[in-house]
Amino acid sequence: MTDKQFQEFFKNAVDMCRRTMGGKQVEYAKDGNRFYNFIRAGEGKRETPEKALWGMYYKHHISVSDIIDAVEAGEPVSENIYNEKLKDSINYLFLLWGMLEDRKGKIKGGR
Repeated sequence: MTDKQFQEFFKNAVDMCRRTMGGKQVEYAKDGNRFYNFIRAGEGKRETPEKALWGMYYKHHISVSDIIDAVEAGEPVSENIYNEKLKDSINYLFLLWGMLEDRKGKIKGGR
């Protein structure tokens, strides 16, 4: 893949992540809080929202690992499936990044 081809792929992949993230905001945010479900899950499990997110992320990690195993075994892998699993994995990492930035802001401003 040339650099130009990769740049086009990257632009399209980020756009796909952005569209999904925008749609999920309606589904998962409450009272304008993007991290609502992770906060609630953390409360229920007596852990931080970040830890709750990490547990939810891990199922995507396993799916991606299974895709890699299938590729190595020469098995066909659906483009729709790997696009979905990789996009979701990337978005979970963006959500974690946002949560850490949010926490940093609260600690700085709150103390």
